[in-house]
Amino acid sequence: VPANIRKVVERQNPMVLWSDGSALRDYIHGQDLADGILLTMEKYHIAEPINIATGIHTSVSELVKLICKIDGFEDTKLEYDKSKPGGPKMKLMSTEKAKKILNYTSKISLEDGLDNTINWYKENITKN
Repeated sequence: VPANIRKVVERQNPMVLWSDGSALRDYIHGQDLADGILLTMEKYHIAEPINIATGIHTSVSELVKLICKIDGFEDTKLEYDKSKPGGPKMKLMSTEKAKKILNYTSKISLEDGLDNTINWYKENITKN
């Protein structure tokens, strides 16, 4: 996500993405993740895994297009470098256990989280 935000803010055109962009990921905002971890520490005292995630899958291509839309850079051309690794085709998490045991669901939408992060990046990184 950070590298793609940087590419959009820098207005790279064409924008080169690794692999074919079809890999599916479960993107969660850092604040939601931190809240979920704290809640788990308070309420879950069993040595078994529990997923803190959104349960929503988004492809890398969809993510980049959303970053472009949020930052007003929809004219870029996406190119895919299939010689580069893209990682596993899917990294999706089941959130049923967290919902049932912790009553946990993420609160920050992908779009809101990206908007917040893009603005933070512009205010803190591009000014240096």
